Amino acid sequence: MENIWLYLKLLLAAALIWPRGYLLIYLIDRTKSFSFPFKFFGGWLLGIGTFAVDIFMSNYLGGLNLFWWVYASSLVSQIFGFGFMIFLFERQVPLPHIKNFLPFCRRQYQRLIGLKAEERVVLAVLVLLVLTGLSKCFLATSLVNDSWNQKAALIYRSQTIDFAAPDPGEAGLIGQYPLHDSLFRAYLAAFSGGYSQALVGFTAAWYYLFYVLLFYFCLPLAAARLYRLLATCLIAFLPVFFYNSGLAFEDTLLAVWLLMSISALLKFLENRGLSYFYFAEIALALAVWTKNEALYIAFPFLFFATVILFWRQKIKLKDLILCWFFAGLTVGGWFLYLAAHGSKYFTDLSWQIFTGGLFWPRLLFYLTAPVLALRFSDFLVKLHHEKNRQMHQ
Repeated sequence: MENIWLYLKLLLAAALIWPRGYLLIYLIDRTKSFSFPFKFFGGWLLGIGTFAVDIFMSNYLGGLNLFWWVYASSLVSQIFGFGFMIFLFERQVPLPHIKNFLPFCRRQYQRLIGLKAEERVVLAVLVLLVLTGLSKCFLATSLVNDSWNQKAALIYRSQTIDFAAPDPGEAGLIGQYPLHDSLFRAYLAAFSGGYSQALVGFTAAWYYLFYVLLFYFCLPLAAARLYRLLATCLIAFLPVFFYNSGLAFEDTLLAVWLLMSISALLKFLENRGLSYFYFAEIALALAVWTKNEALYIAFPFLFFATVILFWRQKIKLKDLILCWFFAGLTVGGWFLYLAAHGSKYFTDLSWQIFTGGLFWPRLLFYLTAPVLALRFSDFLVKLHHEKNRQMHQ
């Protein structure tokens, strides 16, 4: 019973972040082109990422210890801030459209009972895979002492970020690595009343579940449902995600941001609205705020993508400047800290990343999994259209 109450508190703590994420994604979606699942799940993750940035800046620049009122102030102030900005644009109070949630659930239920036999089999396999992945986080018993979790636990117990403290299990200091995941878990610990194995399991399950759900909803609806379910099964069982579903590493969270960025950029290229372009750049910035390795993935991609799109007249100069501004604003606090501590950090990080034995295999997983799966889904759509064309001939 005690564990159930603890998980409920952790779920409530995560739920409190959602309103600010919803308002922020509502603010980004000026073209009103985001689907409900994209706004719902993407807004939640966007809220977590920007919340961690706020907490980092409050401690680093503001010098505030991470007491409960600092977390609460960040949650409330951003809700009012984003809400006021939307009011300036639309002259209305942006309240969540809860009425859209019930029709969404009703549509999913109708689709569920209307599944074909083979689709039900694949869905059952997918549910079994996801439940197995989620259950791993409750079965593990030795993860509290893992180096990744020690870093978050240290921030929670000291109620500050000791940038000069040795990073547990890592070569260097805590201040040499982004703290997106660590600050989110420190907040959960502060809300739930302590750092525990249940918290570690919760964040592991959270990242894994959101990756699987977002992947399915990022696939094009024009693809057959059976193919979308099969592709999602493949992703759910991919070792780098399935294995990490019980470990709460930053790898899965990084993969989520790369998936959302690539998916949003593809939707923009499909003429689904300029809002997807802005979201893609912000998601790449949050990937950098999650792991240093993303700097060597996201920055070149962000730079060349925006320049090529501008050159091909897909975006205007104003959009080019604004996207770099918002991306820089998102990750600027981390760069400001690194710049203030000299170029040695950049040199050390570059050397560790490119000489690390796991970097290139991880890079392969980070990029090829979402890209190949999304491009495979595009191939399935073309195959579907070709079949329809042949049937009508």
